[in-house]
Amino acid sequence: MRASPKANSGITPPQVTVLLMTLGVCAFGFYSNRAFYHDDAYITLRYVGNFLDQQGIVWNPQERVEGYTNFLHLLLISFFGQMGVALPLASQVVNALALLLLLLVLAIPGLNRLPSDPSFNHLPLIFTAGSFPIIIWTLGGLETVLFTMFLTVGICLVIEHLGSAPRRSLALASLAFALASTTRIDGLLFFGLSFVWILYHSTAKKPVVIFALTFGAIFLSYFGWRLAYYNSLFPNTFYVKTGGFDLQKIRRGMKYVLGYAQAPPFLFPGTLLAVGLAIWRRRINRRIAYLCALIATYLGYIIYVGGDHMQAYRFIVPLIPATAILLSVTLAAFDLTRLSQRALLLSNLAIVLLLWLQPIAPKLTAARTDQAAYVGEIIGRYIDREWPEQSLVALNTAGSTPYYAPNNIYIDMLGLNDAHIARRTITQIRLPAQNLPGHAKGDGAYVLARRPDFIILGVAEGSLSANPIFLSDLEIAQDPRFAQAYRMRQVALDVSGLEGYGSYNATRSGTLTFTYYELVP
Repeated sequence: MRASPKANSGITPPQVTVLLMTLGVCAFGFYSNRAFYHDDAYITLRYVGNFLDQQGIVWNPQERVEGYTNFLHLLLISFFGQMGVALPLASQVVNALALLLLLLVLAIPGLNRLPSDPSFNHLPLIFTAGSFPIIIWTLGGLETVLFTMFLTVGICLVIEHLGSAPRRSLALASLAFALASTTRIDGLLFFGLSFVWILYHSTAKKPVVIFALTFGAIFLSYFGWRLAYYNSLFPNTFYVKTGGFDLQKIRRGMKYVLGYAQAPPFLFPGTLLAVGLAIWRRRINRRIAYLCALIATYLGYIIYVGGDHMQAYRFIVPLIPATAILLSVTLAAFDLTRLSQRALLLSNLAIVLLLWLQPIAPKLTAARTDQAAYVGEIIGRYIDREWPEQSLVALNTAGSTPYYAPNNIYIDMLGLNDAHIARRTITQIRLPAQNLPGHAKGDGAYVLARRPDFIILGVAEGSLSANPIFLSDLEIAQDPRFAQAYRMRQVALDVSGLEGYGSYNATRSGTLTFTYYELVP
């Protein structure tokens, strides 16, 4: 049934108070994390730069490798880049606009159509606006917030349909899921489960057909293009980051999910408690069951892939608005109209207080630029000044360094942008860093066979061959061709004039030591 007029009634004084306090959390979150930007975002920016230079959507000119999974995000950044906006800023502008649209959808009952008690229909808005992970990844440059926005719109529209809404809501939901899936391939999970749910609950076939055809028309067009352009069924990232069932990976994924559940504002355990109470009191409806299925499925996917190594629970971000919607819809299933204004105000103030605890949770803050991005930019600018153009450079930091030295050709030794390394089967973990998602692959023999002019082992500023960090480093160091053909070089770079140099181990002294290996006659 449709949301009742009560669900769309005016905002209450407790809600005004809570929303103003949440605005303070949001402002503080943006200010305290304003310097954050992640190195992986520069990978997309290098693709964008080559695209704008009419080289194609490629990491290296004339090498069609799909080392990204955020096609729509890439196109939107390109749009602003074409208008003259600096690409790192353009990525943040795209994310900020996506966040603004997401908040508008959650704030306006006429847009989200959520069936909720008026005392709790603002919960999705405050949990989203006050979420440090969402704020941090709005600044971080990756596609996470754009993906979250499309998913949330699709979910709201499906919930509306489950209340016997007009069929157009299904077409719009399918459009949103299609745009989400072209932003990040994970969107297929949400579309697939929503399709099954709609198929099961629909008495007419036409809405189901509309839902499937709308999605198919958009996603299959995109998929056909990328298959023809890159000649690969899956993005290169798929081969880098997947490796079948691994019990250790599953444990890492469970630890990752539990880590967020134990962090303020404790959205997962609070929602689980509300859903458990609804099951006990037999208040479960189709909307609650649908949201539970979506969230549980995606959490299972996160656990299966082993979580993520980046800051502020990036993989959890798409579930934050959905979980808050589940909490709101579940509370609407109870008769809570007898609660006094004072009780409502105190409960809402408790939620905001939990939001304000986020700054003291170490894993929910990212007050400075990612170290690889900060150091990699310094190294990239040095390479751009000092090394010959069109040099072949092998390295592990595939983001900032290649972006700031755009006139060279690179070998991504972790395989994200290298089809050969990505498809290599790894049967043994030989170094601790290989346990990080996306860091297990490498191929030292392949790298040396290509005879790069320069090799940067290890981290962004380079490491000694005696202390390998990644698999390619280890195999290169053990290959006799390396000692015969390459000589170690070190350069001391004065970084004392750069803002923030004292925040990183590599630059804290005011001097950055750049270690690399050069091909010699």
